[in-house]
Amino acid sequence: MQLNQLASIKLLVVLLSMVLSHQPNAQTKTNISIDFSDQSIPDAIRALSKKSSTAIIFSDDFFDNASNVTKTYDNRSLTEILTDLLNLSELEFKQSGNAIVLFRKREEKYHLHGYILDSESAERLPYALISIKGLNESVISNEAGYYNFAIPKGNYIIETSYLGHYTLQETITIDKNTTHNLQMASSTILPEVIVDNTKEPLLQESRNRYSNKDLLDRAKKTPGFGGSNDLLQTVKVIPGIQSGAGGIGGYYIRGGSNDQNLYLLDGVAIYNPFHSLGMASIFTPQTTKNLQIIKSGFRAQYGGRSSSVLDIRLKDGNQDAIKAAVGINPQDGFLKLEGPLPIAKSSFFIYGRNTTSTYKFNDIIRQSLFNTVDSENKTEYYDLIGKAAFSLNSTNKIFASFFRSSDRLKALDEDEFEDENEKLSFYNETNLNWGNQIYNLRWQSLLASKFFLNTSFSYNQYGSSYGTLESLESEDDRLEDFFFTEISSLNEDVAFKIDLDFNTRQNLRLKSGIGYLKKSFIPNFDVYDEDSEEISGIDSITFGEIESLEIENKFYSHKVHHYIEGTYDYNRFHLQLGLRTTLYKFEENQYFHFQPRINIDYRLNHNTSVALSSSKVVQYVHLLSSSEVSLPRDLWYPSSRE
Repeated sequence: MQLNQLASIKLLVVLLSMVLSHQPNAQTKTNISIDFSDQSIPDAIRALSKKSSTAIIFSDDFFDNASNVTKTYDNRSLTEILTDLLNLSELEFKQSGNAIVLFRKREEKYHLHGYILDSESAERLPYALISIKGLNESVISNEAGYYNFAIPKGNYIIETSYLGHYTLQETITIDKNTTHNLQMASSTILPEVIVDNTKEPLLQESRNRYSNKDLLDRAKKTPGFGGSNDLLQTVKVIPGIQSGAGGIGGYYIRGGSNDQNLYLLDGVAIYNPFHSLGMASIFTPQTTKNLQIIKSGFRAQYGGRSSSVLDIRLKDGNQDAIKAAVGINPQDGFLKLEGPLPIAKSSFFIYGRNTTSTYKFNDIIRQSLFNTVDSENKTEYYDLIGKAAFSLNSTNKIFASFFRSSDRLKALDEDEFEDENEKLSFYNETNLNWGNQIYNLRWQSLLASKFFLNTSFSYNQYGSSYGTLESLESEDDRLEDFFFTEISSLNEDVAFKIDLDFNTRQNLRLKSGIGYLKKSFIPNFDVYDEDSEEISGIDSITFGEIESLEIENKFYSHKVHHYIEGTYDYNRFHLQLGLRTTLYKFEENQYFHFQPRINIDYRLNHNTSVALSSSKVVQYVHLLSSSEVSLPRDLWYPSSRE
């Protein structure tokens, strides 16, 4: 009985809804008569709505350029009158319930996409500005130099600008989805410079970040300590960034420490990017295609450090001709070689740098680290970079690169004295070594005009050691006693990640990615003297012999991350929302964190903007101690609950 009553109620509801939904159709099918005498189209539609007792929903903006109407309709249906009044090439209407809704026809749009290229080397240029005149539409190419527009059919003038290149203007006809690469010529003639204090400053911050536009150009003009151009020395002049003691060492933001800065080289994190205790760095203009430094408002794609991000992209090499460059200064010398590979549209890039004379560095180091000015010390370092770019086809490209850097600092302090009529020699020897090794394989793929895929696999190793050996010898070179201490660290990272860019429209962009990182840590602290049991099997008391006694205690950590981010730009308004999630495991310790990111920016004029940003950032690896000078005597260690 209850089931029959329920079925009856359902049937009544269905019949009632059918009756109600049928009523508006009766109104629109009733014929009416109406006169319009020199009336605007919006006023005529409102009069028609009142006459027919049917709500007609529309916007007056639809008829900004429409002329007035004078017409008489006799015994005509509402839809017939609307069809005659409206320009159906631009507008259409639909019945919704008991109302009629007018709306603009959705104009079919086509995708214009491609890469921004250097016309000489065919290298892709990231973060170039592309504008379409007449549409008030602009986009910025991504880190791979890829751009994408969705625009209606027509003829357009495209304007492209990029630092160090002439502004490019091209006319293009769009009547279908089009792939079009924009080739920009490098500018070798310096433009006229007018000094005007009303212009924007050289380093103009935009949305909490500094980009390639100013930094790379300024780094080429700013010499370092020994005369070599250095990107990190240039970064230190940005407001809000504090350098280390005496202008050397790392940099610090908002009271953070040096280990809280994320240094990326082609997307791979580097533990220590400094040479000679921070007086130079591994980043030079000769090897850099693009760089960004972010002090706040972190994007969701970045994680692992809590203070800042420095993102460096290496050059790919010239695809058309072999080129070489040599440079030397009082600090170091470099050799750069680039050119095409036998494979079509592929290139290579090789760069090597080595110390020439670091006598100025030696003076600073001797006074900073050693108690006596009589110490003999020597500083040397080198960098080696190799990169190959292979174009499989128009939509797929593979990059293979390696990087290696090494620093060696040695100091020896000698003293002689007599003890019980025996002449003794005291030696204090210090060795500091640190260096990076990176191997990176990356695949870029354009899946469709809207989807851009980046897949990478990398291996990163960083090792450092700081040891001192104090020994006492007699006149016959007999070892009386010694004391050896060393702090060393060996870190290895194996990483895999996938990033996907999705361009829904030119002012709305989505980015998402997932990755896995395995870290291994070998922290070590050794203390030996002449009574230590471990030295019984070695032939001589030297750094090399004692270091072979190291006992490796290896620890592992694992991290999985995922992020999603949306960016919306409209005129002066910029909105970026993102969420990063991480799952981290070290031994029995396990952490899971949500890290929301939000950046809002409204530019009042060319030099002034109002910005709001909030970011939660989690750091899972730390230095157990830190110093203002970039001295590799610190141990990197993963987070734990202890």
